[in-house]
Amino acid sequence: MATKTGIDVDKLRKQLISFGKRKGHITQEELQELLPPDLVDPKDMASWEQMLRDEGVELLTATEAAKRGAGGSRAKAAMRKPLPDRADAKEDAVTSNDPIRMYLRKMGSIALLTREGEIEIAKRIESGERAVLELVLNSPIAPWYVQELHDRIKRGQVRVRDALKIASGNEEVDGHADDTPANTQAALENMQKQLEKIRRHQSAVIKLKSTSEEDEDGKRKRANKQLDSHRENIVEAIRGMNLARKAIDGMVRELTDHIERVRRATNELQACERRAGIDLEQLRERFMGVRLTEEEEFRLCRQLGLYPSELHELAARMKLANKR
Repeated sequence: MATKTGIDVDKLRKQLISFGKRKGHITQEELQELLPPDLVDPKDMASWEQMLRDEGVELLTATEAAKRGAGGSRAKAAMRKPLPDRADAKEDAVTSNDPIRMYLRKMGSIALLTREGEIEIAKRIESGERAVLELVLNSPIAPWYVQELHDRIKRGQVRVRDALKIASGNEEVDGHADDTPANTQAALENMQKQLEKIRRHQSAVIKLKSTSEEDEDGKRKRANKQLDSHRENIVEAIRGMNLARKAIDGMVRELTDHIERVRRATNELQACERRAGIDLEQLRERFMGVRLTEEEEFRLCRQLGLYPSELHELAARMKLANKR
């Protein structure tokens, strides 16, 4: 039994059998309506009919179905309203079965996910995961996170296998030998090696940042290129650690948490701006490098609508933001 549109034959067969057994029979007209020529080749109708008979579903003509329905209802005629004529009974049966027919037609016409469709979805998921990984690795959180992860491994708080990928055999990826470490010791040594690279490049970045601000435009551009190169090397070193999925998920959560904290801090600063009636730059000027007396601090708290403890916390956040 074949179909023209590649629908699921087994699903359609089960639905037809269920429909026939629930009703007690299927008429020829109903079968032709449920299996129209655009879905099923008319040459295969005999096979579908035989399949239904084999499953115990009786096939009737419209006349036979009407007679059977009329005969079965005569015994209850005295207790109910008079039977409608044969044409009305047929119309009522068609109306009551319409939702079932619509369901069968709809379900039978929906093609299942093909192998090519599964591959396409898998590729899209993989592409999205790579994009997230690139975003996380290029964030300022990544170097700090892998250093903290290494320290937690050393303290025995995290297992190496939960943090780093370890080869399970002699796999090859895309025709090239997989460079994943063969055991936990090799994975840990590789992580330490990559951390040393990160520290060297971070030191170079700090040095370039401190000198580039005082350089001329030409030198500043060259320094910016060098900064970009060092940052790329840091990302490559983190990628070279072969972090496990759990570690990457942890890094994503850490970045998400930092973003949420920045959002809350920004909202608090904006609220301070509204209460004080001055912008953030003016607030910074008042805080940076100024040690307030108790009286000045009290007046500033009243102006900003803050408690002294909240004022100290706000000042600490501004100093931290200025360093970054």
